[in-house]
Amino acid sequence: RLPAEAVRDNALAVSGLLARSVGGPSVKPHQPAGYYRHLNFPTRRYKADAGPALWRRGLYVHWQRQFLHPMLRAFDAPRREECTAKRPRSNTPLASLVLLNDPTFVEAARAFAKRIRAEAGPDTDARLRYAFHRAVSRKPDTLELATLRDLLKQEGGAQAEDAWFQLARVLLNLSEAYVRR
Repeated sequence: RLPAEAVRDNALAVSGLLARSVGGPSVKPHQPAGYYRHLNFPTRRYKADAGPALWRRGLYVHWQRQFLHPMLRAFDAPRREECTAKRPRSNTPLASLVLLNDPTFVEAARAFAKRIRAEAGPDTDARLRYAFHRAVSRKPDTLELATLRDLLKQEGGAQAEDAWFQLARVLLNLSEAYVRR
């Protein structure tokens, strides 16, 4: 699996949201309200960034000592209190839930859906091939293409904007999208 920061970067790159600027201040992506409530002194207030700064690389994600961003924790990022020569890699339901529900990944799927409709032309199969290739860097086989067509149909058809959003969410959640062999 990709390292935690790269999982986020990959979803943002596929969607077209990734801000490629180098250097500068940390990015503060959305995180659960009250996440820092157990930090005793001083009381900290967390305000998520907005605009293009929100889509900076995972390398720049803000962390507060042992309070890593929850997305990074779900994907086994080290807590940075000691050196780590090799990161552990675990597959947990929590990581899957992050990919489905974390605001960064939801927005990446929304942007990816818009990108599919804008860049792949009006033909449904061309859009499906484009989306699959963008997400996993290979062409879909016949069965995969049929499965994507079925999913699109179940979600309201090729004309429904939300159907493309759901399809984008599925593609960004495929194991192949964040695991490199």
